[in-house]
Parts: sequence; structure tokens; C-alpha cells
Amino acid sequence: MIFIVYFAFFEAKQIWFHKLSYFMSFWNIIDMASLILNFLIMVMDLLGASENHLIPMYAWAVLIMWLKLFYFGRIFLSTAAMIRMVIEISYDMRYFVLVMIIAIGGFGNCFMILARNYDPKEMFTGNNYWRSFLYSYNQAMGNFDTDAYLEEDK
Repeated sequence: MIFIVYFAFFEAKQIWFHKLSYFMSFWNIIDMASLILNFLIMVMDLLGASENHLIPMYAWAVLIMWLKLFYFGRIFLSTAAMIRMVIEISYDMRYFVLVMIIAIGGFGNCFMILARNYDPKEMFTGNNYWRSFLYSYNQAMGNFDTDAYLEEDK
């Protein structure tokens, strides 16, 4: 809790100095999200929240902390160029990712409609849109396992 207060003080100083422009930086949002999430985890743990509620929050908190490692990797000359390259490539991929998500969503919808022809226990895509989206995503990533398919074509 002491570290959270310590780091929150520095974030508050930055917000005071930069005003609204503070929230325009991706790294500042990551810092703020980390502080808030870790604070919520500690409060919920102290209040006796269920492990089932805390585990997803733990996972998000750890992911954000690993993202912060990228920020610190920019400090060193040997890793700064690599971190910058990963950030620029990720930024340039935004339109491709958008088109890919639309395509996967469209195919997932088609697979869900095709799967209605099967018995609900034998559906190869699952029984809701999210499961068919994940099925379509797996297909796009190269998972062509056909063991779950029926021998006959309906």
C-alpha cells in the first residue's frame, strides 16, 4: 500500500503539471491503470473478496506491469531501438487488425449459422456468437483440426 501511495503521488504531480495532456500519453494511461487496479485488488483482498473475482484482476494487473517493462526498456540504448520498433509496428498494424477483426467476425457469424444445422451437442462452433468468433479466429490462425467434425455432411 505504501508503494501505491508513493507512485500515486508522482502521478498526481504529473497530472497537476500536464493537466489534460497527461491523459494523451499511452504510457501515462498504463501507469494510472496499474495504480488503480493494484489499489482495487488490495482493497478487495482486505475486504475478503472471493478468489474467483480476484484472479482475473490479478491477470490484468500482471499484464499491465509487463507492459510497463516496455516503457522502462526505452531508457537503455541497447533496447530503446527495439522497443521503439515494436511500438511503431503495432501502431502501423491498427488498420490491418481492424479489417482482420471484421473478417473474423463475419466468418464467425457464417459458421454460427452453418452450425445450426447440427444437434446442439455436436455443434462445431459452440452455441453462441462469442464461441463461433473464437472458432473463426482459431481457423484464421491455422488451427485446422477436423476431429470434432461429424463424418456426415448435413
